[in-house]
Amino acid sequence: MRALAYDTERTLSLRWTDADPANPADRSVTRTLEQDGHGTRLFLVHEGFGPDGPARAMAHRIVGRGGQRHVLPARGQVLEQPG
Repeated sequence: MRALAYDTERTLSLRWTDADPANPADRSVTRTLEQDGHGTRLFLVHEGFGPDGPARAMAHRIVGRGGQRHVLPARGQVLEQPG
């Protein structure tokens, strides 16, 4: 894994390649924070997790479930907190 971009308190972008020669996958995840009025927006960009091939399809399902099980409920909890 290597860092593609890093900007303190704003951006972190990581890239890695799976070691399986039968089904290699080149993946990256970028997280960016942007101020928006009195709040902050979080942008997540996942690349290389598409449904092409069995390893990518499995990663695609795992990432999707993680968003549904963890990111969305956490977002709701944050939004419910008094500002």
